Amino acid sequence: MHAKTPVLVAGIVSTFIAAAASADFSSASWTLNTSGLSGGAQFAVGQTLSVQAGGGGGSGSLTASTMELFGGNASARSLSWYSTVASGAGTISVDWAYSSAPGNDSAGWDGAGWVLNGVFTVLAINAGSPASGTLTFSVNAGDTFGFGAATVDGLFGSGTATFTNFVPAPGAVGLLAMAGLAGSRRRR
Repeated sequence: MHAKTPVLVAGIVSTFIAAAASADFSSASWTLNTSGLSGGAQFAVGQTLSVQAGGGGGSGSLTASTMELFGGNASARSLSWYSTVASGAGTISVDWAYSSAPGNDSAGWDGAGWVLNGVFTVLAINAGSPASGTLTFSVNAGDTFGFGAATVDGLFGSGTATFTNFVPAPGAVGLLAMAGLAGSRRRR
């Protein structure tokens, strides 16, 4: 029976590793928000803005594998975003893509980005649309984070932000640690 213990522990650990590597949006509880944003000028990639109450328009859809957000088109500066609260410290990674409809505003009036504790960071704007990449950042337990599409003017069509390959979910590192502890206790 003792000879099987390392195999059992290895199986449990590999199951947790596979779960962390294939985590998706269903591993967290998400809330769709429409918020206002600070500032008045056009967006620039890398710019940070404060998320504020208010805002108008925008929408989103969420499946286990894809989060899609559409910026507002209701003549108001706004951010449409999904948010969740980190259950533990860890690293978040997500693939993103942004595009805007042909004939949409010129550069800087619409964009996509991510939010961490009330600060929106712009990843892409209309210039160079479509754009894509991978975003990686750290969270602590209790941090509010999310992903969204924003507009400065809310006119001339909305931009679309798509997020996929969300890994790992906050707390997955904690699950791996618990699996390791359980295995070490069994061996003693």
